[in-house]
Order: sequence, then structure tokens, then C-alpha cells
Amino acid sequence: MKPTKHQIGPRVDTPTLEALERLAAARGTSLATYAAQALAEHVRRHQGDGIQDFLDEMLHQFEERLATVSDRLRREFEDAVKRLQKQLTRNIDVIKAMVDASVETREQPRIEEYRQRVAKILREWTIQANGARQ
Repeated sequence: MKPTKHQIGPRVDTPTLEALERLAAARGTSLATYAAQALAEHVRRHQGDGIQDFLDEMLHQFEERLATVSDRLRREFEDAVKRLQKQLTRNIDVIKAMVDASVETREQPRIEEYRQRVAKILREWTIQANGARQ
């Protein structure tokens, strides 16, 4: 026994009608047959038989978005690590220079020389640090 078919009559605008006619012609079917197939496919996708296809497509889109975000975050993290390494290296160099200057000027009469060396190092570091930030 043939399944019962029901007629529905949706109204569409001219551009939609023209697109449907082109799609039906491309499939070699009538407009009515194409519209019935398109509606059945749409319903199938959203009501069970096609749910796996729908979920697969959604999963694929999610994976693409996740990969994009992951790549962006990885690049941002790598850039932040590089900036931090530069800053730490610069700070360690300043501390080393201060310790060296301290060791070299331990004698009380040379305290002013120590202060001058430290001030000079800090000035140079500030100039380099400001120049690197621009």
C-alpha cells in the first residue's frame, strides 16, 4: 500500500521560487517533487534519522573553532613567555651588575663610587627597558 501524501502550499518570494526552480532543474525533477524532497530531508535531519549527521556537523564546527582559539591562545602565551624571559634576563643582568659593583666597592671610602655605578646601571637599564617597550 502506498503511503498517503498530503498537500501543503507554502508561499515563497520570487528569488526563493527562482532558486527552487534552478535546483529542481539541476536534479531533473519537478518543482513539486524537489520541494517535497527538500522538506522531507529537512525534517529527517532535525527529527532523528539525520540527527547523527547534524551532530557530526556540529562537532566538526566546534572542533574547528576550538582549534582556532587554541592556536590563538598558544601564540599569545608564547609571546608573553618571550616578553617575560627578556624582562627577567634584563633584571638578572642588573642584579648581577649591582652585586659585582658591591663586591668591587666594599671598602667604606668607595661607597660613593658604588652608588654612582648602581645609578648608572639603573639609568642604562631604564633607557633599554623604555626603548624595548616602544
